[in-house]
Amino acid sequence: IAAGSAAGLAAGFNAPIAGAFFAVEYVLQRSKEKGEYGGPSTSSTTIAMVLLSAVLAAVLSQIGLGSEPAFKLPVYEPVRLVELPLFMLLGVLAGVTSSAFLQGSKWFADLFEELEERGVPRTFHPAIGGFCTGAIALWYPQVLYAGFTNVNDVLDASNGTADYTWYLLLQIALAKIAATCVCKSSGLVGGIYAPSLFLGAAVGCSYGSLALFGMSGGMHDFASFDSYAIVGMASMLAGTCRVPLTSVLLMFELTRDYNILLPSLAAVGLSYWVASFSMPSVETLSVVASSSADETEGVGPTRLDGLDGEGKELSGDALCRLDGEGK
Repeated sequence: IAAGSAAGLAAGFNAPIAGAFFAVEYVLQRSKEKGEYGGPSTSSTTIAMVLLSAVLAAVLSQIGLGSEPAFKLPVYEPVRLVELPLFMLLGVLAGVTSSAFLQGSKWFADLFEELEERGVPRTFHPAIGGFCTGAIALWYPQVLYAGFTNVNDVLDASNGTADYTWYLLLQIALAKIAATCVCKSSGLVGGIYAPSLFLGAAVGCSYGSLALFGMSGGMHDFASFDSYAIVGMASMLAGTCRVPLTSVLLMFELTRDYNILLPSLAAVGLSYWVASFSMPSVETLSVVASSSADETEGVGPTRLDGLDGEGKELSGDALCRLDGEGK
């Protein structure tokens, strides 16, 4: 599982270092806490296979798909240290958004469970989720998943090449939270990894436009909006999926810019800390599936109803790991 997680992230984002750290920081760390895979220590063979898988996956991905990063990152201005407090405040905002995201997932999961108790069969839940998502997409089509095109559009907006205002980005972010929570809770296939990156880009770009306008009186004397979008992506990913080091390294590999590390570390740390306050209440987050137990037979050790092979509920961050990249 750890080697496969590293390979998937390395190939999907052309980021082998982040892939290896994700496997160690998330999969192996939580397996060690639960006493799985050989007890409290991780063997050298496991670490070697994780690193080798990440490297091979990245190489094969570059051969087949090219060496371009997953996102079309714009050329942004260097981050000034005087802006560090602004990035730290962005981290707090991302942590609050992550908490709202996770709490919303739990609320919708409870709602669909209540629907089932009131006599609505579980097989109808995906249809309800699809209808609600389609209704949201009529007004905000950006909530639909189309690879990373929606993230690239927000990044284009951050450097002025796309028409997104700060209040429209906030509306899209709220709509994305609602759509993702409904999809997951109704049993539709999807994750929170890619939505977290999109939310981070939208919230970061919106916050950056407001913060820089207030600080410079409308004159962009500081770093451009896209710097805030990039840091926002890392902060949301850390707060939602609980992978702070992976988040920082992923943005570093995508930008290949050392200057982005300091604001990313500060914002990611605060986002991770703020979001941790909501984690106990979402520890038993579950996703309702579209099929009964006999219909999901043969799916494998991870069933679509948010239960593991023994019928126990999966935690919210476990769903992030099992859903991979949110596709």
